[in-house]
Order: sequence, then structure tokens, then C-alpha cells
Amino acid sequence: MVDNIMDMLREETRPLHNQTEDNDFQKSLFSGSLPKEQFVEYLGQMYLIHKALEDALSELRMSSPIVASVIADHQYQQTYLQEDLAAAEVQVEELKPLAATKTLIHHIENLKSKQPMALLGCEYVLFGSKHGAKLLSKQIAKYGLAKEGSSNYFDPYGDKFSGYWQDFKVKMNSAQFSLTEQKDAINGAKDMFSGLSKVFDDLLSFA
Repeated sequence: MVDNIMDMLREETRPLHNQTEDNDFQKSLFSGSLPKEQFVEYLGQMYLIHKALEDALSELRMSSPIVASVIADHQYQQTYLQEDLAAAEVQVEELKPLAATKTLIHHIENLKSKQPMALLGCEYVLFGSKHGAKLLSKQIAKYGLAKEGSSNYFDPYGDKFSGYWQDFKVKMNSAQFSLTEQKDAINGAKDMFSGLSKVFDDLLSFA
């Protein structure tokens, strides 16, 4: 039986989480079989998604006590992605969203004004992805984008992540969500998993 928002998020999103992990693009990403061009495009699309979400959260931190209490600057990933892309000689100003990325960004913008707590569910997905992403640090080195062991999008925190994640969990569980806001957060997480799966499908056909 679940009794807090983080347990609810984990249980309610489990099928979509597993589906996202089973995506063919994700399998290629973790196996290291992606061509460099496709890998760099992945970083670019993730930059655009993180920027949309993090910019929206930054606005909400100024008006929502719950968002302000949960979100911290160190959770933001834009800078790490920008540095990884710069190593690939890609300027973020020149990035173009794929169709699924554009749809997801538009959805994030709509949630900001209509269901703001849903964006905490989105952040649950992206910040939580750091649990497994550390395994991908070697890919950054393989493609010549950074030295293995240096800070990058997949492993920006080193051994600090566990503490950051526990802090996020405590703050989420301490937040005074209404029942409607709880549902919004859960639906936001589901939307992020579904949206990412569609982005990964687009990336499979990227050439």
C-alpha cells in the first residue's frame, strides 16, 4: 500500500517506465551501438526538453510555494548538456526539435499554466533518470566528447546524487499536495515517460 507521493509516482508509472526502458533507441544507447551523429542528436533533443521544463519550473518557483520548496538549482541539467554539445561542436541556439520533441515541449508549456504540479511529475522522471544514466558516462568518452570520469549529463554529481535524490524525495513527500495536485503530478510523470518514448522513436529514424 502506498502512502506518499513518491511511492505513488513509482507504482503508477512503473509500466510506462519499463516501456521507455525497453524502447529500441534506449537499448542501442545503452549498448553503445549508436552512430555518433545520432548520439549527439539525442543530447540535443534532451537539451531542448530540459530547457523547456527547467525554464517553466524556474517561473513557477517564483509563484508556487510547493515548487519553490521542491526544486533546487542543482537539479537543472541544461548546463551539462550544453557543455557536452559544445564538445561535439554543436551550438544550442542552432538546435531544432524533432516532431515528438516539439509536441512534448508544447505540452510542458500548457501544463505550466493549467496543471503546474504536473511539472513536478515531469521532473521526477528526468531527475530520477540519473539512477541509471551513470552507466552512459563511458559513451561520452567513447564519442570523444569528454574524459571518462568528468562531469557530464549522464553523471553530473558523482557520489552526491544519492543525497540529492533523497533530498528530493523528502521534499516531495513533505509537500502539501491536494488530491487533485497529486493526480496532476502522477499524470505529468506519465506524460513525460510517454513523450520521451515518442522522442526516442523519432531519434531511431533520424539520419
